[in-house]
Amino acid sequence: MKLRKSIVLIIFGCFGLLVAVLVISSHGLTYRKFDELEEQIAAANVRRSINAIQGINASLGQLVADWSYWDDSYRFVQEKNQEFIDENLVVDTFEAQQNNLIILFNNRRELVWGANHVSGAEQLSPVPDETLVSLQQLLDDRSINKRQQGFDGIVVLQQEIFVLSCRAVLTTNRQGPSTGWIVMGKKFGPAMLDELEQRTELELEYINLATDTIPPIFPTDLQENRSGGLFPVIEKSETTIRCTGVLADVQGTPVGLLTVDAPRTVYLSGVEASRRLLIVIVAAGVAVGGLILWLLERKILSRIDLLNTQVNSIEQSDPSRFTTLAGRDEISDLSRSIFSMLNKIEQSFNEIRIVQESLSESEERFRSLFMNTGNPMVMVDAEAKIQLANQEFCRSMNNPEEQEVIGRSWNDFFPPEEIERMQRYHQARRRGDASAPRTYEVRYFDLVGRQRCGILTVAMIPGTDSSTVSLLDITDLKQAEEELARKAFYDSLTKLPNQRLFHDRVQQASKRAARAGTQFGVVLLDIDDFKNVNDTLGHHAGDEVLQQIADRLARCVRKSDTIARLGGDEFTLLIEPPGQPECFCRIAEKIIADFSRPYSVQEMEFYLGVSIGIAVYPIAGSNADTLLKNADLAMYESKTKGKNRYHLFTPALNEQAQRRTVIDRFVRNAIAADQFAVFYQAKISLDDGRLRSMEALVRGIDIDGSLVSPGEFLPYAEAHGLIVPIDLFVLRTACRQIADWQQEGLGQLAVAVNISTKHFRKEGFVEEVEHILEEIGLPPAALELEITESALMKEIEQANDSLRRFRDAGISVALDDFGTGYSSLNYLRTLPIQTLKIDRSFINSICDEGKGSLELVTIILSLAAAMRMNVVAEGIETPEQLKLLQRLGCNQGQGYLFSKPLPADEFREFLIRHNRAGNWPDETWFPGSGAVRRSD
Repeated sequence: MKLRKSIVLIIFGCFGLLVAVLVISSHGLTYRKFDELEEQIAAANVRRSINAIQGINASLGQLVADWSYWDDSYRFVQEKNQEFIDENLVVDTFEAQQNNLIILFNNRRELVWGANHVSGAEQLSPVPDETLVSLQQLLDDRSINKRQQGFDGIVVLQQEIFVLSCRAVLTTNRQGPSTGWIVMGKKFGPAMLDELEQRTELELEYINLATDTIPPIFPTDLQENRSGGLFPVIEKSETTIRCTGVLADVQGTPVGLLTVDAPRTVYLSGVEASRRLLIVIVAAGVAVGGLILWLLERKILSRIDLLNTQVNSIEQSDPSRFTTLAGRDEISDLSRSIFSMLNKIEQSFNEIRIVQESLSESEERFRSLFMNTGNPMVMVDAEAKIQLANQEFCRSMNNPEEQEVIGRSWNDFFPPEEIERMQRYHQARRRGDASAPRTYEVRYFDLVGRQRCGILTVAMIPGTDSSTVSLLDITDLKQAEEELARKAFYDSLTKLPNQRLFHDRVQQASKRAARAGTQFGVVLLDIDDFKNVNDTLGHHAGDEVLQQIADRLARCVRKSDTIARLGGDEFTLLIEPPGQPECFCRIAEKIIADFSRPYSVQEMEFYLGVSIGIAVYPIAGSNADTLLKNADLAMYESKTKGKNRYHLFTPALNEQAQRRTVIDRFVRNAIAADQFAVFYQAKISLDDGRLRSMEALVRGIDIDGSLVSPGEFLPYAEAHGLIVPIDLFVLRTACRQIADWQQEGLGQLAVAVNISTKHFRKEGFVEEVEHILEEIGLPPAALELEITESALMKEIEQANDSLRRFRDAGISVALDDFGTGYSSLNYLRTLPIQTLKIDRSFINSICDEGKGSLELVTIILSLAAAMRMNVVAEGIETPEQLKLLQRLGCNQGQGYLFSKPLPADEFREFLIRHNRAGNWPDETWFPGSGAVRRSD
């Protein structure tokens, strides 16, 4: 019954909705369309009426053209003969042509003839002056009377509307020049309105805007609406429609309104037709709805009632009594499906009973297997409650009883952060996410609160909300891994991070600083002279000192900073924000100040210094390798400047390092290929100007053949143990060259060769020098070895024996750069030194008062005289310096005043000239010697 009511309500509801839509659309769409169509027709009628007026104007224009292109008119305007007036300008002409106005003007716009005629009057009346003035103004208006050919249109003359036409007067052949103008006009009055109604078959009205009252529906400023944009104006009643258009004069100014009245035939006919169609649709809908209801009742509803009755009877009787409905439609198919379903349900009940029995046996086997797996396992439900736990799990939890575990929350055994992660994984597995891990590491607590590490393996039980969890205890394994990690990433002696861990932390700090736009510092520390601790107290004491240093460094920085030991006595710091360079410098100063306190080991106190290099990210580099390299460069700079200080990395240090690399490559390649040249500078006796000996000076030869100054590579070679082969090369080359010159007869010459004190650190140096002299055949007296004062004082113990052996062999020794070092008088007294060379820095300023150089040179000369030593003044460049040194009693001198260092071939020429005649520019240099004279 409910279905019948629903169907009836649906059918009639839809039908009612359809009718409502039709009614609304008829009023909202169909009626509006009829209304718009009627408005369009009314507007078209107004346009048609206005076009009819334009047609009248066109006919009048043709008439005026016939008059204006006529020789008689042409002569009349010139001569104004009476005959033309009597024959053509009479009342009959006005009546025949239905004109109300004819006027002729000459070219000066002066009236030739004109008359006004009222329809039905027997006489013509003169044209008012106001009319003539208005027409003359129109003739003069170039925008209307274009090209002076005339115009057509509506004109208001003395508040009356005229349809007017004007043409220039020409000959019959339309030849000029024009003699004047002909104007004809028809008054827009009842007669013209009747003519328009006959032409258009419309009912018309007009309003003269100059004389009539404007209806309220029109705006008061109608005269200003020159474009006519407000029109047409439509007024509608139930039966009629009025449409009004505007009449504009030749200047475009509205002068009148033209109204068309018409019955609303289209609209009323459309409305009537729509209503009749709606009635037909309603009647058809009712008939169709009734037919549908009858068919539904007969074919569907009654049979559904029968099927419902049979289904309800199943609950009260045997299902086998259910019978199917006859037929081949869907309802019959449904009844057969129900019958088949009942049979299958009965079969399913039998199968379920069998499955339940099998499931009970399977559950018993699963429980037995679960409890005896040998691994700790639990089964938890959807709410994380433990349903089942085996004995292995109970033992892993410190031996509780099974009853103490079952029913507890699985989450009780895990810290909060692990619970959140486990729940996230569990939810992902429930959604079927294949990426959700089944096996993962966790931290958990046993029942006595000890934290353990384990591996969980989770498996969902199909068809249930429960899961099985296997727990493997890996606590011992994790502890072993942590111990391995400590050994891999931490220094075993100081427990500080090692180089690998420090490198990783610097890389991470680089990423953080790059994101935040901040700075951080890498500080490299090297303990000054730490080797002395190991050599003096032993390595065990050295290890204890390293531990003390680690403790002191920890007190100098924050806990958030990283202290690492790179190895040996090198430590590094990673100082993160605040990251201004001044902060890193303050930390370095704090460390240096802390190192000023003594260290105590084995009841002994001693002091250590520290050299520190600082590299600031990103100025000194953007990765760990670059920062450590540049910090090392800065630390090296601290070492070279005296140790126990800090230095901040600058790009200049990198340039210096690159330069050192270039120099290193040059020195090593030059040693391997003997790419050195030996220059010679004369040593002159200041008594007589004789050349007594020379100094051999080394120059490097670059790849392109250019010479490299010794100041660029000798300090590096000295510092890096490369000076020995260079000295030997110079020694061998100079000795061979002196021997050759002696054989040429250039004199019994001697040569001074600079040697490094590093030669004294190895055995056999004296023998090697003697072997070179013997091999070349040069007497020992021809060789002098020069050693710098500062270098000799550092190697005094090792050098003393070798120097004595050189003296005994007849090889003299000179102390170079004397006055710049710290040699004591006792050493000078005991060392086998024959010559002192005064450093050029004193000679340069010897003539300057107040600098002390003169006094110091005087003392050196006095000291040398007392100890029977020769003195050589280096760097003599002016005659004044020469005269002063001669007066002080200096033995020898060398410098640019006599000769700059020369290559062997040029020095040979110098020797020849000197031996032949002498070559000093001024004879007064050596006044007691007649042998020396000025050469050409």
